[in-house]
Amino acid sequence: MSLPDLRRKTNSRGTAGYFLDRLDNERPDLAARVDYGELSIHAAAVQAGFRKPQCTVPNDIDEVAAALFRRWGTDGARRIAEALLKLARRPR
Repeated sequence: MSLPDLRRKTNSRGTAGYFLDRLDNERPDLAARVDYGELSIHAAAVQAGFRKPQCTVPNDIDEVAAALFRRWGTDGARRIAEALLKLARRPR
């Protein structure tokens, strides 16, 4: 859907149109960067604090480990391993 189409319709919370409306109203500077193609709606919403940053997790254990290590480094990898072990020990 194009940006003008997103601006014309009533948008449900959490949709691209919803975030574009919020950017138009609350952060016109970021909305302009979306219009110029400098930022995606998601990236602008993250910068505005409307959304939390996210990462995509690959569907391969080794790739997951490598991606998380690249993102959070040695300390983050250690913390992730501890959190996973804690989850694994929980009764199911």
